[in-house]
Amino acid sequence: MAIILPNTFQDAVRSRRLLPFVGAGFSKNIDKELPDWSEVIKFAASILDYDPEILTLQGDYLQIAEYLSITDHLDELYTALANRIQSACFSVANSRCHQLIPRLDVPYIFTTNWDNWLERGFDHEGIPYSKIISHEDFVIPKRYGPEGAAKPISENRQWRETTIVKYHGDFENPKSIVFRETDYFDRLDFEHPLDIKLRSELIGRSVLFIGYSFTDPNVRYIWHKLNKVMRRSDIPENPKSFFVTHFNNPLQIELFHKKGIETIILSPRNIKGDLETLLEQIIELQDS
Repeated sequence: MAIILPNTFQDAVRSRRLLPFVGAGFSKNIDKELPDWSEVIKFAASILDYDPEILTLQGDYLQIAEYLSITDHLDELYTALANRIQSACFSVANSRCHQLIPRLDVPYIFTTNWDNWLERGFDHEGIPYSKIISHEDFVIPKRYGPEGAAKPISENRQWRETTIVKYHGDFENPKSIVFRETDYFDRLDFEHPLDIKLRSELIGRSVLFIGYSFTDPNVRYIWHKLNKVMRRSDIPENPKSFFVTHFNNPLQIELFHKKGIETIILSPRNIKGDLETLLEQIIELQDS
């Protein structure tokens, strides 16, 4: 069944003004057994020889990550997580969502995910892409995929190569990962090169948040900082942005609405199927 899409959303797709921002929930389309935050704590507890329930009483995950860093165990956690999350026992062939997202006609996909499942989706579809993880990549972005210039996927599509921006880092570069309390505090000024990149790309575009919850601090913090930038008198009002969720929470929907974010509700009984349908509709709209 088709998803009801606001006219403003359809306009953003047709005019190539959509900017996907992908969170951890999107990776769950690969396999529901992929670790979530509770399992991250279990990994940390195992490394520190703690009972997981006791460890959660000692601090939040930012503080636990900070402690792992102080005790020189943080890289050990990253390695364990990378091996688990990116294990060969999982396959991108099981996620049609990951096969569809490379076909979005967008110049950038921002993600707070550390894993490489978005990249594997592009590889699976044989579509080249670039990637920005750290400062150095702004000078020479890493390019992956089939050799040669990017080619249109359909005759109607104004296709261009997509750059995946790893907003909170990547397992292949552990130093780039934003996970410790210090990492988050260092980003509060919103002046990191990746923050500046997001601010510049957002102007005039509609953000599509996929794979986040209403309570995710990443969305709320990022949008607060971006709205603050957009309130400058010399910047015109930005188009509406969109948040995809299966929770019909009137309070959160109204709060997001006041911040310029409209909510697209998926069925809680068919989240994966509805998300596939949404991506298919976007592709149809951009090719129409």
